[in-house]
Amino acid sequence: MKILVTGGTGLIGKKLISKLNQNPNNKISILSRSKIKNYKFKQFYWNPKFNEIDEKSLIGIDCIIHLAGENIFNLWTKKKKKNYL
Repeated sequence: MKILVTGGTGLIGKKLISKLNQNPNNKISILSRSKIKNYKFKQFYWNPKFNEIDEKSLIGIDCIIHLAGENIFNLWTKKKKKNYL
């Protein structure tokens, strides 16, 4: 199965990818806003803020797992609240 993961470099994403990778039939790639050197999975560029995505990332994909989002370990400041209201 070809699986595309957003948020694959985050806390939950790393654990999930590790588990998914145990099945030799899975081919995993990630959408990332930055390039990580020596990352063992194929990466594609994605910038949701500017509606940019590498369209090649979607070719032949069977499943998309969307884990990208705001880091929950930050303070809930007035500025952050304003961004989401």
